[in-house]
Amino acid sequence: CVELLSRGLCHTVLMDDGSDWDSHSTTAVQHSLNEGLFGGLNLLAEGLEAADLLDDTVVLVVTEMTRSPRRNAYGGKDHWPTTSIFMFGGGVAGNRQLGATDDLLEAFPVDLESGMPWSDGVLLRHDNLLAGVLEFLDIDPREWLPGVTPYRGFHA
Repeated sequence: CVELLSRGLCHTVLMDDGSDWDSHSTTAVQHSLNEGLFGGLNLLAEGLEAADLLDDTVVLVVTEMTRSPRRNAYGGKDHWPTTSIFMFGGGVAGNRQLGATDDLLEAFPVDLESGMPWSDGVLLRHDNLLAGVLEFLDIDPREWLPGVTPYRGFHA
């Protein structure tokens, strides 16, 4: 994908390695999947940097769900509504963690401007996140998501 980007043949790449992350009966497979994901992201970052594209490319890793902090009756973990994203590249203020969860992995409300936990904030929703990503890419989110407040926590 780095070659496609560097040649200007595309501006957006969606990557999926086809791994089956949906395991409910064991957690052992999750460790190797995590290693593969982060190893691949490291290779991607190195390739983008070598092609002098890292400062002009935004990489967003997101999932629609995560795993419960509790094991189920089969020794695995079921779906959980609180998830996380990983973002790096051009314009992303990195080396920090935004948002928070409690000991039971329930999300805390956040300030949509800073991304920091705030008792008077709101629970981050998918539409806030998407509006923030669109805005980050210089696309007016109001056209696509009218009335939605963008999440701006990852802005530099």
